Amino acid sequence: MTRSNDKRVKQNIPEDDPRADKRQGDPAAAPRDAPQAERTAADERLLQAVLAPRRPGAIRQIADACAAGADPNGLIPEACDAPGPVRVGSTLLTQAIQDDALRAVEQLLEQGASPNLADDNGWTPWMASTLAAESKRARIQALLLEHGADRDGEHIGELARAIYAGDLDRAAAAIDLHSDLHILAGYRVDLLGHQILHANLDMLEWLLEQGMPCDSAHLISAIRSDDLQAVDQLLRHGVAPEQQSDNQTPLMLAAGMGALAIVQRLVEAGADVNRGMCGNIEWTAAFAARSAGYPDVADWLSLRMDTTLLEQQRRIMQTRNPKFRALYQQATASEYRSTDELVGLLEQWDQRYGIQVRDVSRQSLDLELATVPEDMDAFLAELIDLCPDLVESRAALRKAVQKKRVLHLWWD
Repeated sequence: MTRSNDKRVKQNIPEDDPRADKRQGDPAAAPRDAPQAERTAADERLLQAVLAPRRPGAIRQIADACAAGADPNGLIPEACDAPGPVRVGSTLLTQAIQDDALRAVEQLLEQGASPNLADDNGWTPWMASTLAAESKRARIQALLLEHGADRDGEHIGELARAIYAGDLDRAAAAIDLHSDLHILAGYRVDLLGHQILHANLDMLEWLLEQGMPCDSAHLISAIRSDDLQAVDQLLRHGVAPEQQSDNQTPLMLAAGMGALAIVQRLVEAGADVNRGMCGNIEWTAAFAARSAGYPDVADWLSLRMDTTLLEQQRRIMQTRNPKFRALYQQATASEYRSTDELVGLLEQWDQRYGIQVRDVSRQSLDLELATVPEDMDAFLAELIDLCPDLVESRAALRKAVQKKRVLHLWWD
C-alpha cells in the first residue's frame, strides 16, 4: 500500500524520544517553536526544483535559487504541487533522498543543506538514505558522510524492510525505540496497511502492540479485506469504530458487504447503528445492507435501532418527492450540500424547466431538461455553484444544455 502524493501526513517524533532535540541541536536549524520565515519567490523556485529533480534545468535551478537567498534547509509546506509522493514537514534534502535524486542531494549539500537536520516527521537525512534504492544508496550515503553526517538511525532501513517482508524476528531485532514506528508511520509506504492487505496478522499485532499509529483508514482497509481478525485487532488497539466525516462509516461499509460478523464487532465496539450518511436520515447501515441484498444484516441492525428514529424515518419518507427517490437511495450529496438540500434545488429547477433524473450515484447525477432556461447565464452560475469543476468547461456546458438539454454533474 503506497502513499500516493500524501501531502497531509505529518507524524511528529514523540517528545520523549532522545532524537527529538535533533532539530534544535543542529546549528543550521531554527528551533521547532521559532516562527517560520515567510516563503520567498526564491524558496518557491527551490521547492519546485526539488519536487521535480529530473526535469531539465532542475539542478541548476537549485543552485540559482539558493544564490538568490532560498533556504536549503527549508521544509515541504502544507500546500504544494508535486508529481510524486511528498510529505509535509520533510526537509528538502530528505525529500530528495527519498526520491533517489542523487544530483539534487549533491547540489543541496553543496548549497549548505545540513546532513544531520531532522525534519518535522522525525526523519534525518541518514534515516532516509537507509531506504534509498539499493543502486543509489551507497553514493547518497557517501555524499552525506563527506559533508559530515552522523549515522543516527542506521537501523531504520533494516527495520522497514523487515516489517515490509513480514519478518517478525528481524523486525524485533532491528527496533531500537518505540518511536521508530512513529517515524516509519510517516514513510511513503504504509507499512501497517501493507500487513492488512497481505493478512500478515502476527506482524500487524506486533506493530500495534509496539504503538505504531493507526487510524480509521486502516480499519476501512481491514473491512474491505473482509478480515474480521484484523478489524478486531485494530479496535482492541484503540481505532475508533466511528469517524468524524459525514461520509460512509465503517459500519455502513461492512453492512453493504453483508459482513455480519464484522458488523457485530463494530457495534460491540460502539459503532452507531442510528447514524445516517451526509445528513440523510434514511441512509443508515441497515439501509445499506438491505439495498445491497443482505436482509439478515439489515434485520440484525434494525432490531438495535432506536424505535423513535425508525418512526421518524417512515414519516419523512412519506413526505419526500418520489421523483427524486433515487437520490435518497444513493445518498447523493456534495461536499457542501446534503441530499435534502440537493433535492430542494432540483425541485426548484423542476418547477422552472422540468427535469428528469437519468442516472444517479453517490457523487454524480445525470439530468435531462424539458425546456432550455431563458436566462442561460444565471442557470450556468447555479450549475457551477453546485458543481465547481464545471467552471473550466462553461462553453461546452452551455452547448450541452442548449442543444441536448442534458447535464452531467459530479463531486469529488
